Amino acid sequence: MSTEALGEIRVQLWLREDRLNLQLTAPREETLVCLRAGESMLRDRLEALGLRVLVKVAKPDPEQNADE
Repeated sequence: MSTEALGEIRVQLWLREDRLNLQLTAPREETLVCLRAGESMLRDRLEALGLRVLVKVAKPDPEQNADE
């Protein structure tokens, strides 16, 4: 997804039963700072829905993006 304020954000998620793995990647450092600042609030909200949550915020892997 892309937003005017934050730029490009890639969201990958895996859900199996009550376990949610969420990975957020962004090339801009300012965007990563904002995502990390909201990470605990996002985790808390998802856990309040009964999910066991793992959230990862990172820069994109250049090797992974070479194939896209």
